[in-house]
Amino acid sequence: MIKFYKHSGGSIYDAEIHKFHSMADFLHYLEEEFEPYFEAKDIVIGESIGPDPRIGWKSVRHVMTWRFGAEDYYLKYHWPQCIGYCDLGENG
Repeated sequence: MIKFYKHSGGSIYDAEIHKFHSMADFLHYLEEEFEPYFEAKDIVIGESIGPDPRIGWKSVRHVMTWRFGAEDYYLKYHWPQCIGYCDLGENG
C-alpha cells in the first residue's frame, strides 16, 4: 500500500492522506491531481528519510518534480522540487 500527502505548508495533522494499491495508480493520481503542471515522467521519488512517528509511517520519502507549470509556461528546475511525501509500504 502506497500512502501520499501533498506538501501544503500546513500541519501534517491537517493533511489529506491518499492510499494506492500500485505505483501506476499513484503516478496516475499525481498526473490528474496536478494536471497540467507536470507529467509522471517528471516525478522523482527520493530515498527513505526514515520513519515519521507522528503519522505511523515507517519509511517517508519526498515526492518531487523536475518541472512545474502549464505547457506554454513552466519552470524547469536544476534540482527536483518537493510536492509531497509518500510511504511505499516496503517496511510493513
